[in-house]
Amino acid sequence: MTGLVYRRHAEQWEATYAPAAFAVITAFTAMRLMFLGLNPLELYPDEAQYWYWAQEPALGYFSKPPLIAWIIAGTTALFGDSEAAIRLGAPLCHAASATFLFLLGRDIGGGRLGFWSALIYLTLPGVFVSSSIISTDVPLLTCWAAALWAFNRSLTAQNGTYAAATGIVIGIGLLAKYAMVFFFAGMALLLILRPSLWRKLLGPSSVIILALALLVAAPNLLWNLQHGFVTFAHTASNANLEGELFNPGELGEFWAAQAGVFGPLLLLILVLGTLSAPLHWRRANPEERASDKFLLAFALPVLLVISGQAFLSRANANWAVLAYVPATILVLSWSFRLLPRGVTALSLALHLVLGCAVMVFALSPAATDFADSFAKNRPIANAFKRMKGWEELAQIVPAFTSGKSYTALLSDNREDIAEFLYYGREWTTPIRMWNGGKPPEDHFELTRALKPEEAGLVLLLTQQQNPRAILKRFEDAKSLGSIEIPIGGGRTREFYLFELRALLGEVGTGSP
Repeated sequence: MTGLVYRRHAEQWEATYAPAAFAVITAFTAMRLMFLGLNPLELYPDEAQYWYWAQEPALGYFSKPPLIAWIIAGTTALFGDSEAAIRLGAPLCHAASATFLFLLGRDIGGGRLGFWSALIYLTLPGVFVSSSIISTDVPLLTCWAAALWAFNRSLTAQNGTYAAATGIVIGIGLLAKYAMVFFFAGMALLLILRPSLWRKLLGPSSVIILALALLVAAPNLLWNLQHGFVTFAHTASNANLEGELFNPGELGEFWAAQAGVFGPLLLLILVLGTLSAPLHWRRANPEERASDKFLLAFALPVLLVISGQAFLSRANANWAVLAYVPATILVLSWSFRLLPRGVTALSLALHLVLGCAVMVFALSPAATDFADSFAKNRPIANAFKRMKGWEELAQIVPAFTSGKSYTALLSDNREDIAEFLYYGREWTTPIRMWNGGKPPEDHFELTRALKPEEAGLVLLLTQQQNPRAILKRFEDAKSLGSIEIPIGGGRTREFYLFELRALLGEVGTGSP
């Protein structure tokens, strides 16, 4: 009788985890939507560029696949062109990611694991930051989480429904960011870790997954074919393998940054748990070992490849973010099985403190100024200062055009032109990018190169005090002065303006 009562209580508890998880997801999403409306920080340069892409939705762009632009096109069509509307997709995508983590965690270890997986994911330091910035990582994480859930189900399904869902979601993920190809590396490692799956993974289901992934991603592949594979070339250039190829300091910085993405306690458990996995798997039951290997297969390739990239050259902190979707469930599973109670709650509390600090810094100008002063050239200060001063710049520049009929406003910097296109969107003069006659190195050099008929009387806006390479290409060049924009922490961003007349020779490569 006692066993029956216990089982009934267990079933009752299990039934509460789904509504509890969705309540938590809803609460965090509502809080983050409110934060977007209050956030005073201007668009990050990449965000401004994605907004520009969204004005003309296409099948591809110079540096990224098209999904990010499509998302922004959708949110701004509904809610206008405010910063909050542009960023709206971020918290919504993270809510979807958390939902898939709950579903995957529940399939693997029950409702308790699913609930905590969703909650911990929502509070990861990297997710707190990412929820307030629209980036390609945001939809990528959603597709990764959805693909993991569908693929895990496909391993036991009697038909190809979940395999088809996996392939479709992988294809959508490839339209977000090419890092989605890591999913195939995870499938390959799973073959090694769980040889019993060879027949399943090398059968029709894998053919379905690959075929549908390629089919969904095909429009972007065709766009790249028509444009000389510029997105692939740009992605490859990010590896930056032309310099010194042994950089242990960069590797150390990368792993230190991961504590700020995944959380220091979770990262420690992940590293120690992975290194000791053969030992604690001896005490685990077959189902636990199988689920551990599944999750590890999709976390390890990302971490190992990006660590190798960091050692050979450099790696941004967010490049390994895909690993932390399966790693969240894996670390929680290990914590429940192997560690004292309270470890999960301690990690949650630490994440909430860090997350609240991020929100306070973003909402308070005084706090961001303090961060700029304290952190100096560290990444957090750089992030804040790159989200200030752009609207003021767009308001000041028109004063330099009084009484003049400029044929173009010319920029020589991708970030500057992206921000001016957004904050100066009422500007009627054509806004163009200088490429110096070389092959395009960014989207604006590809699509907004100066036209010959626009090169008569040009206003140059640059952060170079003496842009000699540009000035010498015009018959006459006159300095109009400079603009100094405060960006917090006692720093300023200085722009120099020049009036240019009559371009000498050819404009250069690139087409409008």
